[in-house]
Amino acid sequence: MAKIGLYGGSFHPPHIGHIEAARAVQGACGLDNIIFMPVNIAPHKDDGEILGASHYDRLCMLKLATADFPEAVVSNWELRRPGKSYTVDTLRALRRKYRGHELYLLCGSDMFITLKNWKDAPQICKMAKIIAFGRKSHSDALLPAAAEELRTQLGAEVILVDLPPMKISSSSIREQLPLGKSTKLLSPGVLSYIRERHLYLGEKRLERLKELVQNELPPKRFTHTLGVADTAANLALAFGENPEKAIYAAILHDLTKYWNKKEHLQTCEEYGILLDSLQTEEGSLLHSITAAALAEHRYELGRDIALAIRYHTTARARMTNLEKILFLADYIEPTRDFRIPELDALAYRNLDFAMNLAIDLTIEDVEKKGHPLHKDTAAAKEWFAKICSKQKG
Repeated sequence: MAKIGLYGGSFHPPHIGHIEAARAVQGACGLDNIIFMPVNIAPHKDDGEILGASHYDRLCMLKLATADFPEAVVSNWELRRPGKSYTVDTLRALRRKYRGHELYLLCGSDMFITLKNWKDAPQICKMAKIIAFGRKSHSDALLPAAAEELRTQLGAEVILVDLPPMKISSSSIREQLPLGKSTKLLSPGVLSYIRERHLYLGEKRLERLKELVQNELPPKRFTHTLGVADTAANLALAFGENPEKAIYAAILHDLTKYWNKKEHLQTCEEYGILLDSLQTEEGSLLHSITAAALAEHRYELGRDIALAIRYHTTARARMTNLEKILFLADYIEPTRDFRIPELDALAYRNLDFAMNLAIDLTIEDVEKKGHPLHKDTAAAKEWFAKICSKQKG
């Protein structure tokens, strides 16, 4: 007969406290497996999913968080059921699946002291033994009395497990993540996933970056930046791309535009960026390179966003949609002194055709100023001319 534990919660995101608690309970009670069960909608909440991560994201993060925990099983059973997630329904399903085995319900102290008020609490206590654990918080002082009440009134079998003190919660982590903190409270795999998918950034992170950029740019250039962000978001929506990524790329695309050459070269050296001779000489090409480096390495916004910033000046062959969107948004945003109605309209119909025209205009401008053409721009011209020829054919 196996001992199966059920550990439910939002896991939004799963942190080391969740995993350490499960390990401690597994060891203390000899559980064969612990099923991590993220809720769909918690009965005590009315807001459904917390802004910042999807159900799929929570499942992926839980799998990463428990990767080195062989007794852990991650289940999407409650997420697949519509409406609020009630523990009694989950236990009934587990009883059918694990017929003949012992079920244990894991509860943190805050949840445990309210268990008597849960839907069908007597049935819960009949179907599973209750394991309550705490970390020396205020709620922990109420555990013994709550346990005795459940034993006396509902006939529950209750096991109390003490855990080392630790002040940690998913809500506090969500508040700290936009500020670049809480990294030690998450496993490396979960932290990497959050950064790669830009989770839990929200308005705090965006506003922080806007303030940073505003302090670096003259008012007119900052107004241009905001215009690029709005335009990039609209283009992203028009072509089924992620508007949040487009906004972040736009906000940072001119971050280093007013740096001096020494600052650019020092940053390239810091991040091991090799420059060709034209990039070294042409200051107008350097800001896209150093802004991309900061976006990727200092602000950890992801390689795709960094590449969009990197090529927003020269373009290149085989650009991603995000790269095309930033390049075009930089051209057509409404505060520009020059306006090209044909390009404005074309950008929302066909990114490749719009890029082909925008690159022609870029080459014309470079030649008018007497500057040499960068090889990436030449390659982009050849690539988009070929793409557009095929699409016309």
